Amino acid sequence: MPKLNLFAISGLIVTITSATLIVFVAKELKTNKKLWPYFLHCSVVSLWGIGSFFIGITKDPIYAGYIWKLAYSAVILIATLYYHMILSLNDVRRKKTLIFLYSQATFFIFLTLGGILLSPSKLIFNSIYYVQKNIFFNLHFLIWSLIIISGYIELFIFYKKSVHRKQNFILLIGSIVAFAGGILNHLAVYGFPIYPIGNFFVAIYSLICAYAILQHQFLNIRIFIKKSIIYSILISIISIAYLITVLISERFLQGLVGYQSFLISGILTFGLGLFFIPLKNAIEMLVNRYFFKGSPEELSEQIEKFNQEVQQREKYKLAAQVVGNVAHEIKNPLTSIRTFIEQFPSKKNDPEFMDKFHKLTCNELERVQQLSLQLTDFARPEELKLSEFDIHACLDDVLMLVNNKLKHQDIRLIKQFVPGPLTLTADRDQIKQVLLNLVLNAMDAMPNGGTLTVTTNIIVGANPRVRPRDGQTQGSAPTDNHQIQISVSDIGSGISPEHQKKLFEPFFTTKPEGTGLGLNICQRIIKGHGGKIEVKSDLNKGTSFSIILPTNDASESTQRGQHV
Repeated sequence: MPKLNLFAISGLIVTITSATLIVFVAKELKTNKKLWPYFLHCSVVSLWGIGSFFIGITKDPIYAGYIWKLAYSAVILIATLYYHMILSLNDVRRKKTLIFLYSQATFFIFLTLGGILLSPSKLIFNSIYYVQKNIFFNLHFLIWSLIIISGYIELFIFYKKSVHRKQNFILLIGSIVAFAGGILNHLAVYGFPIYPIGNFFVAIYSLICAYAILQHQFLNIRIFIKKSIIYSILISIISIAYLITVLISERFLQGLVGYQSFLISGILTFGLGLFFIPLKNAIEMLVNRYFFKGSPEELSEQIEKFNQEVQQREKYKLAAQVVGNVAHEIKNPLTSIRTFIEQFPSKKNDPEFMDKFHKLTCNELERVQQLSLQLTDFARPEELKLSEFDIHACLDDVLMLVNNKLKHQDIRLIKQFVPGPLTLTADRDQIKQVLLNLVLNAMDAMPNGGTLTVTTNIIVGANPRVRPRDGQTQGSAPTDNHQIQISVSDIGSGISPEHQKKLFEPFFTTKPEGTGLGLNICQRIIKGHGGKIEVKSDLNKGTSFSIILPTNDASESTQRGQHV
């Protein structure tokens, strides 16, 4: 069993604290891109912690040299990613500066991996094989320190100017603690008889960063979620401290008594584990009582209650948005009608005026009626009326409804269906409504003619079984756990990436006469069936909407009789 020294223990603690942050930050990366530098910064700190642990336990100087090359490559990146993190969290872009920083980091990493930056390691404090300095190491350490100090200066400036003063101040304090740890770790390289305990300071830095990000919403994570994350971090630290205490105590007893039996070692480790369990539980109770004001179960109840409050607030927000947009949509046609009515007494004998008045009134009232019908579909919780039907027959019905319009707009129709009937258990009327909406949208995208392609596929696992071409006879009806994919594609002008993000939002539309509710209703219907709707679009090339639905009627949503 490898002997754990303080350097190895500190590396283990750094790994745990940094890796815990990585897990939770990773969940936010899709919605908050500015967290990427912080995520990578935590990652390289964690890699350094892993390297420290293995450096601390190895007894082979050659093996230690290989580990140092990998671990110190992470150290080189720490400074650059720290500076990048500060800029990113404060929404500052300095492309040329970052290019220089990453270039120098890449250069020094190549020197490290090539065995130039680090001199061969030697045993210090009779327990650690530690690298030695050379001229290249001195140059790098100078630049590394200057980058960190520049980061402090930037952070202090942001602290003075930014509205996020408190979190920048806490990050500044945490960064100073970490830099002190980095200096302490480097002193042994320069021959100072000081044990490299700097990793403990780095772990404190990770905890301070966690506090700043979670407590002051750098990640925009709500208060109850933050508490659960902090709880997980603290309990992880307590558990690893418990494990380390047991192992160190067992090694101490081995050195004191002098036994060599593996069986005795295992029995004593087990006994010490039982002995320290009450202490571990007592610490966890103190954390629950004084920091979280409750047990993990009570914390879970708070989280659930908070989630319900968030959902209720979202409903109120949506309702306010709906009211505002409905008022706007109704106001426009009413204003037009009112304008004509005011002119009616003086122009009632004007045939041209009366003709315009008649057309405008009919059109605007039709628009209000359409909005009213769509609002009804949008608002009412309609229960699914499930039945088994052939989706191909449903598509044929939809295409028959628009057949005349296809000819009028000079649109060519291509059907690519899998062979034979394709059975689906769903609400036929709702699915038909969705398909008709998508087909009409595709036709609107090609006012001067084009090609409308309607495709059905069977998805087995992750791979769609596409309709065979050129007379081939592959394909079959779907079975349990398979999915049906229905795609409606056009060769119109396409949709910009900015608009694609808003397509399914209520009242978002690019059509002069549109209400912006159609696609939102479609999405709700498909989600109510346990499926999803996807869009792929390229500007000036066309758009494809795909509906993916489960084929087995035992899906969770349909079992509940879900409302849409």
